[in-house]
Amino acid sequence: MSCREYENGFLKLPTAVFSMVRRELIEAYNEFVEQRFRLGLQLYSLLEKIPAKNRPGPREAWFHPETSSFLRRLPSWADGEDLVSSCFSHNRLRKPTRKDFPLLKSTATVIPVGPFGSADLSKKPLLWWSVSENNHAREATWDHPVGLKFYQSLAKISWCRGSGGVFTGNDEYHQDEGRGSVGGGGEYVTKVFGPAGESEMSRFAGLRRR
Repeated sequence: MSCREYENGFLKLPTAVFSMVRRELIEAYNEFVEQRFRLGLQLYSLLEKIPAKNRPGPREAWFHPETSSFLRRLPSWADGEDLVSSCFSHNRLRKPTRKDFPLLKSTATVIPVGPFGSADLSKKPLLWWSVSENNHAREATWDHPVGLKFYQSLAKISWCRGSGGVFTGNDEYHQDEGRGSVGGGGEYVTKVFGPAGESEMSRFAGLRRR
């Protein structure tokens, strides 16, 4: 069942772990890109073995018996459309290159998390988390390899006084349920981190937590 949803919020990270969190996110993103590069090369290898006269184009690759099963078995985060595009130029087969799958530099401060999410660490020690509204966007973002690493990084932090925060969000079902009632259908707390998050919960007393 579809469900449009979103999530965002600020975290104040302990200064001692700020660089660690940013580094781990960059490493997770680059490993994700490396995996996609390898998948692109695998798809190219399958396409290359097909005789030129029978070789499918970018659209037909999804239905050709030699490539369709590979594409349909891809994990949800792999983005088959981009993989197919990396194997063609002007509808002609070409081998994917490293440039098709650019890595983040070690100095990056904004790390993409799947198609909908991002972690912005451009203002130390703050982290701005954002998941744009889309169908099952929160679920897809936290299940993404970079989202999973982000969760693991946050879970091992020893939150100190004044650090932490909350993420808030909303979804179409909650909004529908609240229609017709004063204040109904508003944002709710999705995640709480550290002492600052617990303190903020009192400010969000009117928001339910999920």
